[in-house]
Amino acid sequence: MPACRPALGGDRLKSRWAAHALATVAALAVLGTATPGGGTPLRPERPAPRTVEVQILGLNETNGQLVPTSRDGRLAGGAGVLGSYLAAEEAENRRTLILDSGDFMQGPPISSYFQGASTVDVFNAMGVDAVAVGNHEFDWGIFKLAERIRQADFPFLAANIVREGTGAHLRGSPLMPCSTCTG
Repeated sequence: MPACRPALGGDRLKSRWAAHALATVAALAVLGTATPGGGTPLRPERPAPRTVEVQILGLNETNGQLVPTSRDGRLAGGAGVLGSYLAAEEAENRRTLILDSGDFMQGPPISSYFQGASTVDVFNAMGVDAVAVGNHEFDWGIFKLAERIRQADFPFLAANIVREGTGAHLRGSPLMPCSTCTG
């Protein structure tokens, strides 16, 4: 199985705190290479360890359930309720990642008729940061899945997708969104 580093995607992964971290690393790199009078490079003092609280909200097998269902004579669930919940949680901690474990597009008619496009639109609007590729993401074929990947404002993460019959990994395809893959 190749070792992969997922490509970054989504506005939240490129947020201010990520930019701040990158700027800090760049500044430390510059300070570490400064040489007063041509001598030994300066080494900044090691900063005190800092804890950053990151909240991870996980979605599991949402199966395109965008419309509320009836439970005990009352409406339950749906994209509106989920979106409101996620927004409220994110308001409490701006360092929130919303991740889906896969099988999020296939299900009721609103999702199936549009072959996952409606679900990707809703996930874009809710600010989902990344999704794993589940088996149902292949229900309409690899080319339709590639369309959904291009439509999404978030990466589809996968490390174990292989061609049927050959077992060859799909390196370099939109189904293997890695910036670095090694054998």
